[in-house]
Amino acid sequence: MKKQLSIVTHPKNHSLHERCRDVSKEELQTAETKQLIRDMIHTMYKDDGIGIAAPQVGVTIRLAIIGKGAAGTRKDLVICNPTYAPLNADKTTEQEGCLSVPGVWGDTPRHTKIQVRYMAEDGTLHEEIATDFFARVLQHEIDHLDGVLFVDRAKKIWEADRKPTYPMV
Repeated sequence: MKKQLSIVTHPKNHSLHERCRDVSKEELQTAETKQLIRDMIHTMYKDDGIGIAAPQVGVTIRLAIIGKGAAGTRKDLVICNPTYAPLNADKTTEQEGCLSVPGVWGDTPRHTKIQVRYMAEDGTLHEEIATDFFARVLQHEIDHLDGVLFVDRAKKIWEADRKPTYPMV
């Protein structure tokens, strides 16, 4: 059974600024972790998210979900212990929001082409090239696992009514 998880919000929870620990292949196969994945997917869609990372629901492990729409796949993408490297110097600045920073948006620069490595839900290792929107979402979610929020990278931040505010550091 899937359950709605509570989203941890900034600045109330300092755990959002901590680097998460790696997930072992054995831990990934436990009933508890499989349930966490189902609950995270359910929560992501219920809260109108396109991605979600474990620290956003109070679990400090290197696990994130990229919604199938953002991933361009037929099912949601589960990534564990992900890392990425930019494949060029090109960046674009686009608007980003976050379930953990409700009501705030920011113009956030991101690499347009990255190589990402991760362990999939079945424990297999994957390496792929991601571009544009998919690359942006991956960087946003991997940042969560490194204790970085989009507001830490944003060039300009505003509340939902588009009123500009100062960048948070």
